[in-house]
Amino acid sequence: MVSSNGPGGVTFRNNIFAGAAAGSPIADPHNTYDRNLYARISGIPGGDTGAVRADPRFVGPDDVRLRAGSPALGAGVRVPGGGDRDYYGNPVPDPPNIGADQRPGK
Repeated sequence: MVSSNGPGGVTFRNNIFAGAAAGSPIADPHNTYDRNLYARISGIPGGDTGAVRADPRFVGPDDVRLRAGSPALGAGVRVPGGGDRDYYGNPVPDPPNIGADQRPGK
C-alpha cells in the first residue's frame, strides 16, 4: 500500500507499482503520479493521465528486467536531470521505458 506518509510534493514518474496477488491500494492525495504502470493496484491516482494498467512482464519474480512485449517498453516520459543510464548501466532511450530497466525487452 502506498499512502500519504509525509508532507507531499513528490512526483512519482515512470515507476512500476506491483501489488500483492489480491490487489493493493494507493491512497495518496498529497503527491503527483505521472506515467506509471500499475499491476494489481486499486485506487490508481486520478491525476496519472498517462497511467498504464497491465502486467509489466518482468523476467521473473525477483528480476525486474522487462520481457519482450511489456507494455512498459517505450511508455515513459523523459525526466529532466534524470540521467542517461538506467539501474543496470544501459543507456536511457527516448522515449524511455517505465521502470528501472531501459533495455529493449528480451
